[in-house]
Amino acid sequence: MATKHFHEYKKTIENGDTVMVYLMVSSKGRGYVYLLHPTPELWTLAVPHRTQILYLPDISFISAKLNFTPGKVVVESGTGSGSFSHSIARSITGNGGHLYTFEYHEQRVNILRDEIKLHSLSDTVTLAHRDVFFLDLPAPWEAIQHAVKALKKDIVGKICTFSPCIEQVQKTALELNKNGFFDIETFEVLVRYNKSSNLVLPDIQSAIEGKKASFNSNKGRKRPIPEKDSTITPNDNNPLSAETPEAQVTITPIQNTLLASNFEISARGHTSYLTFASLFTNL
Repeated sequence: MATKHFHEYKKTIENGDTVMVYLMVSSKGRGYVYLLHPTPELWTLAVPHRTQILYLPDISFISAKLNFTPGKVVVESGTGSGSFSHSIARSITGNGGHLYTFEYHEQRVNILRDEIKLHSLSDTVTLAHRDVFFLDLPAPWEAIQHAVKALKKDIVGKICTFSPCIEQVQKTALELNKNGFFDIETFEVLVRYNKSSNLVLPDIQSAIEGKKASFNSNKGRKRPIPEKDSTITPNDNNPLSAETPEAQVTITPIQNTLLASNFEISARGHTSYLTFASLFTNL
């Protein structure tokens, strides 16, 4: 049977499989242990931070813009902690797809080699002919000329740089334009979360009296106390109530509500700028 790893799923766990362990412990010392199928998303949340890493919003945006598909050959300069490398490997696996990733720090390289082998990614990832370049460097503009030489000449090559400062973006954009790149774009990915709640709308009489609509969150809501005139007392015509005279059925008044949402006040701030460009050397 195939081995469970980052890009191959199976229902049963056997000896030699790679799994991710999630431990949930209560204040009393009890809890649960969950064995999860390993995914790049979970690895991004659990990876030891040897460097600054890319998180899911940036990873998904880059993967879409660079069109990572099975069979693509990708160069990543600046492996770091390997968070993005796992996502790239999953996206390009199959049809000869391969990731060539480079890291200058020797100690990090040795750790990454062990992780890649443990996660069964050695056939897809070479840590040490390219369709795509991803540059996570302090001075990406210095690598643009080398990227031009490495990109294939018969297709449109793409490049992406990851820079925290706008000054780095400016220098990179000038160098990209100088070397014949086109469609130069810079993005900043920010995440905003929506919080849903029920908007209780007033009835006509309340609206006439000037009462406003109010937001009622489902959290912490209690059941209303029944009113005297909102119950049905047992009677002889109801067989069920005749057998159980003490039973009463509560009728809850129907409220006119509307499901609405608004943005949470707190949001994650600036991470980095993503600059994309394309090159077709045969033009």
